[in-house]
Amino acid sequence: MAYVDDQGHDVFISYAHNDNEDDGASVRWVEHFGKQLSVKLLKQLGEAASVWWDPELERSQKFDDVIEAAVRKSAVMISLISPSYEKSAYCQQELAWFADRSVLKTKASRSCVLPVLLYNIPFERWPELSQGTSGFDFYEPGASALSRPLDACGKAFSDRQWTLVSELAVILEELKDSKQRSADASQPSNDQESQAYNVFLATAADDLASDRRFLKKELEKEGINVVSKIPPPYDEKGHAQATLDAVSGADLSVHLLGNYPGASIDEDNPTRTFPIEQTKIALENARRQFILLPESFSQDAIIDEHYSGFIDELQQKPRATEQFQIIKDSRQQMLSEILQARQLDKKIAAYPGEASQTGATSAFVDLHVSDLSHISDLVGYLANRSIATVTVPASDTTPKVGWDLFEQYLRSTQLFIVVYGAVGREWVQERLVEAFKLITEKGLSTRMGIYVAPPDKSAEQINFGICDVMLNTKVFDPSTIEPLLKQVSGTHK
Repeated sequence: MAYVDDQGHDVFISYAHNDNEDDGASVRWVEHFGKQLSVKLLKQLGEAASVWWDPELERSQKFDDVIEAAVRKSAVMISLISPSYEKSAYCQQELAWFADRSVLKTKASRSCVLPVLLYNIPFERWPELSQGTSGFDFYEPGASALSRPLDACGKAFSDRQWTLVSELAVILEELKDSKQRSADASQPSNDQESQAYNVFLATAADDLASDRRFLKKELEKEGINVVSKIPPPYDEKGHAQATLDAVSGADLSVHLLGNYPGASIDEDNPTRTFPIEQTKIALENARRQFILLPESFSQDAIIDEHYSGFIDELQQKPRATEQFQIIKDSRQQMLSEILQARQLDKKIAAYPGEASQTGATSAFVDLHVSDLSHISDLVGYLANRSIATVTVPASDTTPKVGWDLFEQYLRSTQLFIVVYGAVGREWVQERLVEAFKLITEKGLSTRMGIYVAPPDKSAEQINFGICDVMLNTKVFDPSTIEPLLKQVSGTHK
């Protein structure tokens, strides 16, 4: 299922067949580029995007109607520019098909053809459709006048792809908003206010004021309703009530905490500060809560012992990523995490009742954060089968933490798939046992399965005995998924 439009693909990768040939490297360049792009988009958007390329296309063959249809139904094209790409009549035809498609518009009329340079190709030789863009260099500087592609398994490649994904995510978001605005315009609605996403942005210490202003400004640009003017009131009772009201009405409560505790509510009791008290109220009442720590945060730098103890308590608090999360990162990544939380909430809202009531097939993919790199093939395959996927990376916690949301995911999907990759067997078993109990007690029709990802595991390790096992430790094999899908009525081929 695509992120922008379910009727097409989000990204079409246009490339020359020569650039994916086996040249003795550990991976094929284009294939690795596409798979890693899918994974990074999943992390950036909070849900899977449909990335399409044809790894088996023989460029000497006649133009394929399937390829043409894929190009015309794609929101964005990535052109992998190389000498072979320039000389490929097929690649030029793909560009022509893309230019001729019906297209949604971004806010700033951004180009939807992104040039990725495998070699140092001069600007004037880039595709005409990508004129006005800066391009993305994926070649090694200084190797020669033309240079050569970056090592696909190297850090420089990964860093450059994250830069590309950041730009691509903005374009996809804008295209999705454009589609939604078109849909809203075609049918009257007086329910826009109830659909707004509400964030409580708690008071922060003075050293974090610029980060807080950045988040407020950027969130409001995204159409999010930000509640941030608390205090006033400044008196203790009024402050507590105002905070409680704001937290209770928010979809997400966000707290910036750093090396300093912030301003005291009562000068005679400096341990009770506005940031600390607002965090405590949210801990008891927030539907979902993010604690954001800047990159400069260091607990060793905290002078106030009471505040240091409070930070300790937060870090030791059992948590599930979907309900309570501590994030230490740049403010840009903080913003990304908040936007991902909104996307997750939208997915949950899209399945308010049993999936069987809607007739649609949906899957809850439960995995540990250490296995994010193993699920792009699985999520992509489910999407191609028109199966909506809720993907929730979790931390080292049991489902009992955040139980209401765990139950809601199971109730609203027909498939429950646990990913068993690098995470320990005990973690997987506990998720399965708790899910099985819930399915049995509530009489749910949810089907369970285990997606076994790398590394290799023994037969004893993968023997759980209560559900299907899909073994994919070597290469992705769609046939291992099919027996589970066939158990669910309404799954389409």
